[in-house]
Amino acid sequence: MSEWKKIYITKNHIKYETMRGALIKFPQNSKFKGYMFWYPLKLIWPYKKIYYFIYTKNFEFKAFKGEKEYRKEVILGFDEIEEAFSEALEEVFERTKRKKRKKKTTTYSIDIPEILEPEIAIVPEELIDDWT
Repeated sequence: MSEWKKIYITKNHIKYETMRGALIKFPQNSKFKGYMFWYPLKLIWPYKKIYYFIYTKNFEFKAFKGEKEYRKEVILGFDEIEEAFSEALEEVFERTKRKKRKKKTTTYSIDIPEILEPEIAIVPEELIDDWT
């Protein structure tokens, strides 16, 4: 039985999405810049604010670049896909680490007033009404 592997991607890597599949772009810093490939939506999963797609070692990815008569196609194995997306994955996790560090803690100071002693007032008897 084949072992399933994961590759993490961001929403920016998904160029187009249909009911059955997603068109995934290669990262800008990979040697396959400009290439993209269709992948079944059933094999793409959300993970926090990013996504991952699963595959096995015997998967072949048919990547293409360009339109119609100018189209270039390349068939890639799992190792080339891993290599292309590994740097992008590191950048994503670095950004999330940096964002976590930037959170500021806010401290509040509360002034607690002094406890005041009640003043004793003496009222003359002629001012007191008899309620009975």
